[in-house]
Amino acid sequence: MKIIFTLLLSFVLPFGTVLANNSKKQKRKENKKIQASSGDLGLTAMYWLSGSIYIHELDTDIEKESNAMLKLFYDKRSRAGGVDLGFYLLYAPSVTIKEYDGGGDLVEFGLSFKTDFDLQDGMLARPGLNLGYRTLNSSQIETIRGLGVNLSVQVMKPKVSSTPFFEVGFLSQPSGGNTDSDVTFAPILYIGGGIIR
Repeated sequence: MKIIFTLLLSFVLPFGTVLANNSKKQKRKENKKIQASSGDLGLTAMYWLSGSIYIHELDTDIEKESNAMLKLFYDKRSRAGGVDLGFYLLYAPSVTIKEYDGGGDLVEFGLSFKTDFDLQDGMLARPGLNLGYRTLNSSQIETIRGLGVNLSVQVMKPKVSSTPFFEVGFLSQPSGGNTDSDVTFAPILYIGGGIIR
């Protein structure tokens, strides 16, 4: 009986070691592929919460209702492992103001600056600063143009192929308006999720 048990161990242990080593090699290979990636192309579906917009000429706040948005982005990976420079396009098909009938569409494009922070269990956090040129087009009012200053945090578990992620952040407009008035707003929160290729 002892001989049989010894023979089984002599077979199982080396086999288990080979599997463990193969698993580690596979993980290292996947990490190298992720790090070697020249850039990330991604799409985020977002839900922008309601918030106040300040009209300077009237010295009053108006209320923006909650709305859906889409963000297309590309992040160029930094070889040094520092800050990644990227580009983004943000589109909201319907931004509605409670005090006005109807709504308008929001378009924004600009630069993003992101970096990586390792979390537990192989998770990764990517905080980012996004600076863009924003326009709000509506038939009710003259087009509003402004500076978009946005912060975002993406949380994901990197994979070799497509990687899903959760995103939270805010949009703000410290400067902007039209010929009638300056129009600005403090950070307004959004939540969303998407996928990176």
